[in-house]
Amino acid sequence: MLGAIIGDIVGSRWEFNPTNDYNFELFSDKNSFTDDTICTVAVADALLHGSDDYGKFIHEWCRRYPHPMGGYGGRFAKWVMSDNPQPYGSYGNGSAMRVSPIGWWFGHPHDLYAEAEKTAACTHNHEEGILGAQAVAFSIYDARELRENLNGEPMTEEYLLKYGLDHGIGLYEQFPSNFKIDLEQYRNKFDETCQGTVPVALWIALHSKSFEDAIRQAVSLGADADTLGAIVGSIAEPLWGIPEWMKEKALSYLPDDMKAVIMEFHTRLKRLRKLSKKCQFYAIGEFTSVDDSDKIAYDIEREWMHDLARSYTNADKVKEEIVKRFPLEEWQVLADNYDLPISLIGYIARHVLTPKHKSLNVVMKFLEMHYTMRKAQAAKKKEEKEQKQHFMAIMHWKLGLGNFNKVLSGESPLPDKSKTATSSDWNIEPMPSTPDEMSEMSFDFRIPAEAMKVIRKGHIPEAQEDHWFMYCDDEYIRYYRSWTGMCAFEAHYKKDGVDYLVDHLKMNHALAEFGVNGDEAGAALFCYLVIAESGGNAEDAWQHYLIAWDKLVQKYSKKD
Repeated sequence: MLGAIIGDIVGSRWEFNPTNDYNFELFSDKNSFTDDTICTVAVADALLHGSDDYGKFIHEWCRRYPHPMGGYGGRFAKWVMSDNPQPYGSYGNGSAMRVSPIGWWFGHPHDLYAEAEKTAACTHNHEEGILGAQAVAFSIYDARELRENLNGEPMTEEYLLKYGLDHGIGLYEQFPSNFKIDLEQYRNKFDETCQGTVPVALWIALHSKSFEDAIRQAVSLGADADTLGAIVGSIAEPLWGIPEWMKEKALSYLPDDMKAVIMEFHTRLKRLRKLSKKCQFYAIGEFTSVDDSDKIAYDIEREWMHDLARSYTNADKVKEEIVKRFPLEEWQVLADNYDLPISLIGYIARHVLTPKHKSLNVVMKFLEMHYTMRKAQAAKKKEEKEQKQHFMAIMHWKLGLGNFNKVLSGESPLPDKSKTATSSDWNIEPMPSTPDEMSEMSFDFRIPAEAMKVIRKGHIPEAQEDHWFMYCDDEYIRYYRSWTGMCAFEAHYKKDGVDYLVDHLKMNHALAEFGVNGDEAGAALFCYLVIAESGGNAEDAWQHYLIAWDKLVQKYSKKD
């Protein structure tokens, strides 16, 4: 989004005073933000408020700043001044310059397509106005995908030209697969339409060498400098990234309320990306479960999976053509691997193939890219699942979380905790007292109060696979090997605010006969047992244990 704002500010002084000098001064006291920035911030603000009434926010922000540099266009100015603003059939490039937050906020094509239309339709409800916004949003999505696929490697001109901006360009059927534009036809021509601006912007972004190069190409074309700069900048940002000095300089031109929206937008966006990965990999912490906010975000990320069966007038034809390219059996494999209905075909037909265009070009481009990607993801997911099952089997068998036969039937392996365990429930031995028999260490392990309620119930074994007996008194968590009664751990704990803190740990050296080699492995094993005992996600603790237990890692990694 900031890329669009920078493009607007840099281009502002040249909107009515065009230049063809590529080496023009980027920032000066003659530059400022225009309506392009105001409307972009408004769309971002709507997203932050969880609203899709983009027209309401655009209207309010434009009234807040009634006299930006360059002013507002004639019909749009009337819309701003109206107390009951209505769309007026515009196909101007204003719909394309304000849509960039959509391209960043949403991660699935159907959301991009639908939300981009909403941002445009409140004013620019002409099909070209809507198409322009959608093409820019999809191009930002393409750019994000390209950058992420590089896995941290720098973007190159060769890579960009090879893989392109297929979704964004594909919405314009007049351009063949070898998308070409003669920029000289557009030089020094002030064209405010989407059809005269958006394809040019896509071409410049596709042939850029850096973020700054993209902006300089756009402005020095001598066209609608601020808006072309904003559109190009919005696509160049995910492709190349923005130099920090340019970010700081651009923000210095903005009032505090705009900067606040921009900062909050990027902060929330980072959280959404982290949450998406968190949901994807089920890495939700040690004791924590998915809270309500996480569930909502997770549902939003996966909502498209459950809305695939809606009909589309051309769905049968599309399905027929697609099946020729990709056998239904293979689609069924995808459906099974990703818990998706086979009507994925209908989803693509409805949400990716535009109502305006009846050809299959767009949908086939989408499929060719995503089918390949999903095939690779499915293979990786299968491999990871098998590996995880392997380690989990070792974990349950070797460490004795509980009755492993229960795990096989989908039950919790933990024993019944209706009875609170006491020292008299099992034959136990005392912890050795000499340094050659046991280790003592300071500890800093925090246990939430709710988890502690479960832990204090103890652990009375129910089956041979369960290796542990555990009970608590007012000061110690005590773990014993169930077969021998050997005291394995004595962990001192105390109340610390609303939670509990384990501050001291004793560990029996005899654990070495069970493969627990060294204090580090022992401490990690204790953490694992306590976390698992309370029903928390003990996977991280298990991984720490594996790292410490080198012999196990070496032994079983060779078999994977």
